Amino acid sequence: MAILSRPARAHRSGICVVMLSGGLQARTGAHRMFTTLARALAANGHSAVRFDWPGLGDADGSAMPFEQLAPMLPQLQQQCLAAMPDTDRIVWLGLCDGASVALMHLADPTTVRPDALILLNPWVRSEQSQAQTVVRHYYKQRLLEGSFWRKLLSGQVGLDAARSASRLLRASRQRTPAQPGFQQQMAKGWKNFGRPLWLVVAGQDLTGLEFMEHAGRDLAWRGALEAPAVHVSTMAGADHTFSGSQDMPELIRLMMEWLSAQWPQGPN
Repeated sequence: MAILSRPARAHRSGICVVMLSGGLQARTGAHRMFTTLARALAANGHSAVRFDWPGLGDADGSAMPFEQLAPMLPQLQQQCLAAMPDTDRIVWLGLCDGASVALMHLADPTTVRPDALILLNPWVRSEQSQAQTVVRHYYKQRLLEGSFWRKLLSGQVGLDAARSASRLLRASRQRTPAQPGFQQQMAKGWKNFGRPLWLVVAGQDLTGLEFMEHAGRDLAWRGALEAPAVHVSTMAGADHTFSGSQDMPELIRLMMEWLSAQWPQGPN
């Protein structure tokens, strides 16, 4: 099940953005974010497609783990192009593990590729990277807060909380051997892509921050963020789905600027 948003014929850019939802979300997205983005894209001359993965929303079938969704992308792109013969450029936009699916698909250098990628807070979750992110971005900040020390000295920080913090510290320091997994597939897909890629990280989202931690530490990702075709934006006050009253308009503004920068004269 898919919904196509299109601009008036006279204002079509020839660009179509295909939205890959994450986290078992239907095609509307959390807080209707994909509906909002699709309508904004259409208002700015671009087409947008949002669809339901199997077993979600109005789609038939059973819900599948995100690691199994990548093989669907070539057929999806083919169907989009067949439905819109005036499309010159395809852009995949993925949120969370939707972004992960896109990169995992691109690990095969011979497969169908979009012309550009937009990745919002990609999912790379592991016990170690989650622990490192929480320790760095939560506990480090807590240590600077007077309220934390007052609670600690007054005995309001309980034993369970202390044990939880201790477990996270141990996990963050573990050195686990590199094993082939979806994170490595994502890194391979990122490096194989070589076309315009825009990464957006929400500063109040541990998923996005965890991705930055992982990409900065893991050898498989070395140099990925610095590649010439990659542009990274951080929205400091935004949450995972950009639900703040100012965050979605800002994301839309940045997206339109980025698309225009890739094809300033419009698609060929």
